[in-house]
Amino acid sequence: MGRPGSAEGAWAALLGRQHPQAREFCPGVNNRPYVCETGHCCGENGCCTYYYELWWFWLLWTILILLSCCCAFRHRRAKLRLQQQQRQREINLIAYHGACQYPPSAGELRE
Repeated sequence: MGRPGSAEGAWAALLGRQHPQAREFCPGVNNRPYVCETGHCCGENGCCTYYYELWWFWLLWTILILLSCCCAFRHRRAKLRLQQQQRQREINLIAYHGACQYPPSAGELRE
């Protein structure tokens, strides 16, 4: 890894590859403490990992956010399409009523 203050070190810390102060001293069985290098104390002699340190946690959130955006986009497109169809129906209805209300022609009046 790079130096602690370098950009490479910052990326490594962000990605969970480097934990400058991640050690946690845990009480163990029979007053025998143990050290968790990553995560937190879990039970009497184990260490558990925080979910946000796992790669699949961020993958799951990314997929969830992308799926939400896609659903919102499709919903908006469907809503706009429906509004356009309603407007077109109203225009057609107005045009139809306007065409039906013309006075009859001179040929129709003679008959």
